[in-house]
Amino acid sequence: MTANAERGLNEAARKAGAQGAVLKSGNAGDLLAAMARVLDGEEAFDYRHPRPAATRPTLTPRELDVLRLVSQGATNRAIAETLGIGEKTVKTLLARAYLKLGVGRRAEAVSVAMRLHLI
Repeated sequence: MTANAERGLNEAARKAGAQGAVLKSGNAGDLLAAMARVLDGEEAFDYRHPRPAATRPTLTPRELDVLRLVSQGATNRAIAETLGIGEKTVKTLLARAYLKLGVGRRAEAVSVAMRLHLI
């Protein structure tokens, strides 16, 4: 937990072995949700930390598949069925894509991915 929204903090924390980083200015619900994700074996990095200035996000092929389907209006369940994976895996892939894109919502992820010509 940090009070500073430093550029590149998520990446530095990840390289140091952290499973998450959240801002103190967030609400208690955000903190509890992040803790629950970490306890479930997922990462929980706050999307409000700015990405390093010159970094273009590199999404995995599977993350791109999920974002393409999201851009077509597919639900998590539909994405899971289409790709032959579990809904929890879809959520994890979306969370990782959000982190890499520096966003917090589906629509933002699609918008940024399209603007960067990733999908």
